Amino acid sequence: MQLTRAQVQQGYLLSGIPKDKLSGLAEHHYLVTFIGWQLANYLKKTGAKLDI
Repeated sequence: MQLTRAQVQQGYLLSGIPKDKLSGLAEHHYLVTFIGWQLANYLKKTGAKLDI
């Protein structure tokens, strides 16, 4: 887990964005999980059968 906090997203690094301006993998995973959870809640409210 500690490794993902310090490891940057390589695609952005390769595009020339300075390393100190990038988020770590842990931050990225948290954000993607949160967005997925919000989307699942929305779809469930519209009638989708999901096991969140």
